[in-house]
Amino acid sequence: MTIRFYSSLDTGAPALSGSPIERIRQILLACLVNGYGTKPAAGWVIGHQNALGFSVGNGDGFISFADSNGNSYTAKPLETITGTSGGHATGNNEQYSALHYNVGYVGANVHWYVIADDKTVIYYIGGNGTTADLPGVSAGANGSAHYFGRYLNGSGLGPTFCSLGGSANASPWIPRLSNSGNTSYGSALRNPFTNLIDQGANPRYALACNGYRGWTIGTAAKLILQRITPIRAAVMCFGAGLSGSVQDTSMVFAGLLRGVVGDPVLSGALLSEVLALFGQPNTWQQRVRPITLPNGKQWVPLYPHDSEGGYFVSLDPADWE
Repeated sequence: MTIRFYSSLDTGAPALSGSPIERIRQILLACLVNGYGTKPAAGWVIGHQNALGFSVGNGDGFISFADSNGNSYTAKPLETITGTSGGHATGNNEQYSALHYNVGYVGANVHWYVIADDKTVIYYIGGNGTTADLPGVSAGANGSAHYFGRYLNGSGLGPTFCSLGGSANASPWIPRLSNSGNTSYGSALRNPFTNLIDQGANPRYALACNGYRGWTIGTAAKLILQRITPIRAAVMCFGAGLSGSVQDTSMVFAGLLRGVVGDPVLSGALLSEVLALFGQPNTWQQRVRPITLPNGKQWVPLYPHDSEGGYFVSLDPADWE
């Protein structure tokens, strides 16, 4: 397992242009399939490509991306590809197609990163901010994140494949990774408790960490460097066939995400405060640069937007197992 870190700040990184689907295509194919500069590809393969969309696969499944009205894209996992419909791949065991709205994909200071190995991808993209703290959707500066590929199933079953992030429609225009107010629209290919395709009605998946399912980032009273307590992010699921309830308050544990960690204090603090704790400048570039912890580990900030907690992606292979 080789974890690779790609960033818009890299020499030779792909230049972005066009609609959201084209920008995501440029980023993901460069990082996952083709490589660029001195950085090799993560080891994924192309499932299909056409003018309106594309898909990539890791041996466990595929994730299909397609244009949505020129200002956003939808993403859905599926098990095998047998054809196409519009921009999307079609095939066996197609799951929910979540909308990823155009938040921060264009404008000034567009920045992104992809952290991946040959089974899992975590990417973030944002723009229009001038500091590490993006002021939010209403100010026109925000970001979004997407986790797709393998997760660590809590029942020891496999292979496992999920897609976290996205929303049902263009309101509230925030593709969340975590769950807040029944806004989870992540999906998985198989029932995490049986490894069967059948998941019942309306299955949904979300990130959870530190016992929360999303909260607004605010000013922390005190951040103590010596008291950092990393907690692995979990995959939570709800739906009548999974938790026994369609309410997000009845979410149950499905497994662990690979690489994503949180901290009880840092995850609720502004990124500018976190950066100051580590002696880093309060700039938008720091959103896509690793932070080195006192123990030598490196974490990359995962602060998608101002309405959910901040997380981190660890570059330590032990946090991906």
